[in-house]
Amino acid sequence: MSDIGVLGLAHHDHRRSIKEFTWPDSSVQFFEVHSDEPLGGHYHEKTTETFCVLKGGGLILLCPVNEMGGAIAEVQSFELKRHSVIRVRPRIAHASYFVSRTEIVRFSSRPFDLGDIYPTPWLIKNQ
Repeated sequence: MSDIGVLGLAHHDHRRSIKEFTWPDSSVQFFEVHSDEPLGGHYHEKTTETFCVLKGGGLILLCPVNEMGGAIAEVQSFELKRHSVIRVRPRIAHASYFVSRTEIVRFSSRPFDLGDIYPTPWLIKNQ
């Protein structure tokens, strides 16, 4: 059986708007970026995220972390352009710098869980 839903506004601030639909075991979000300020700067213990850039682009910084959120390798930077797809697995800290008007779809392996977001402010300062 298939499930169908509609994206609803989940969050809006000066940096981005997020529309979301959540199933019991996963979720999908649509991001509209409004500024070039960093997004993210965190990692997850349980969640895998897949980002698809529909329009615009920018940079994403990635760094594997230990159980305390400390870097265990060098930070890598990747350019994301229209139609780029990147999967971010658990314990990979990530921060992104998209240009204004970028549109992204994010597929999440779990429903949104604020308890599975661990800040890594050092990653944002690393840019």
